[in-house]
Amino acid sequence: MRTNAVLVLVALTTIDVSLAQTKQDTIQWLTESSFDLRTTNPDLKIEGVPFEKILDNVEMVLVGEATHGTKEFAEIKHRLFRYLVEELGFRYFFIEADFAAGLSVDQYICGYGGDPVEVLKGLRYFHIVNKQGLALITWMKSFNETKNTSEKIRFFGIDCQSSENAFTQLKIYIRQVDSLFYMEIDGIKLTNHQPVSRMGILDKKYPTLTLSMDTIRILKDRLLTNKAIYIGASSKIEYKIALRLAEVLLQSSEIIKGNYDYQKREESMSANVSWALDEIDPEPEKAFLWAHNAHVMYGEVTEANTGKSFGTLGKILKNKLNGKVYSIGLDFNQGSFIANEIKRDTILKRVWTVDEAPENTFPYLLSKTDIKVLFMDFNSIQNEDMATWLKENRVRSHDIGAVYYPVYRFRRYMIANNFDGLMFI
Repeated sequence: MRTNAVLVLVALTTIDVSLAQTKQDTIQWLTESSFDLRTTNPDLKIEGVPFEKILDNVEMVLVGEATHGTKEFAEIKHRLFRYLVEELGFRYFFIEADFAAGLSVDQYICGYGGDPVEVLKGLRYFHIVNKQGLALITWMKSFNETKNTSEKIRFFGIDCQSSENAFTQLKIYIRQVDSLFYMEIDGIKLTNHQPVSRMGILDKKYPTLTLSMDTIRILKDRLLTNKAIYIGASSKIEYKIALRLAEVLLQSSEIIKGNYDYQKREESMSANVSWALDEIDPEPEKAFLWAHNAHVMYGEVTEANTGKSFGTLGKILKNKLNGKVYSIGLDFNQGSFIANEIKRDTILKRVWTVDEAPENTFPYLLSKTDIKVLFMDFNSIQNEDMATWLKENRVRSHDIGAVYYPVYRFRRYMIANNFDGLMFI
């Protein structure tokens, strides 16, 4: 996410000479502090990086991305996850994508059938619904084919911005266990509540389909009241999933009440991760989580429209897991990526291309190391002055989300405070 990029360039002219007297000094330090990953190709095993030592006592690895639509980001995450699974025993995979659709992907990779293209499409977001995402879940399924239940990879979406898939799956469950109640709810339609645009610049309100709070309360009450009956007609795990689907419906509706609630989204995604870890398998499993840099960083966010501050997903999870988390930011120098463009009252997905990062950014300096795919562990930096400086100063790195505004291409990060490591392509 190297939104901390600007920091080093600024450092060249404003910090103590004891830290970096010239640009070349800084580039040399970056080179010496980096591991060469050589390629993003997921079929080639990572070698020469002491991840076993770096991730000692780590239960969850969070990996960000400076854009949601970069091919190489998807490839390097697949490559890293495959290494963590095969070498370090990681088994849970979480991604910033639709929770209910993630359940279908999980069923597919665990061998319960389905069309991989169709189950992937349900995840909705273009950072995973692509050829690289298809290659990832295909590999997961292949890995699982020779494993017993406790050894299989599990796949979970953690996002809750939409209600359609969750409501559809919940109705399917209720039809199975309570046909009379199903007849009562089958005709209920999702409502376009159109909250105020999350960006605040659309002429029209941002459309979001959700259920009313009253309907969600009725669904949850029915599930809770009939717990024993429903479990008897299905199974404990199916019941747990149904109850979670109702909770996700609630999360979705709460997020779009009034102004778009970013804090509620961060807290909901964290809660969905905790649910999977606590309820799916009683044995603790090491987990990998894929989301935007702004989610996986350890930090506080302040909403421009409300002024309220809250912890990011990464910070929440680090606290929940007693610090046994390792967060990796992911940045790039130049090239093409997919992101949405807002034009008055429409949102259009398109390909953007950006030139070389400016000289006052972190990705520019990283590009001068001549390491095409690098990894840096901030916890093992040998130069103590630079290690301290990276923790205490802000650098500019790319910060491009689902929507891209060229004027906001970069963001300042306290990079070694917000992340434990960095991957750069």
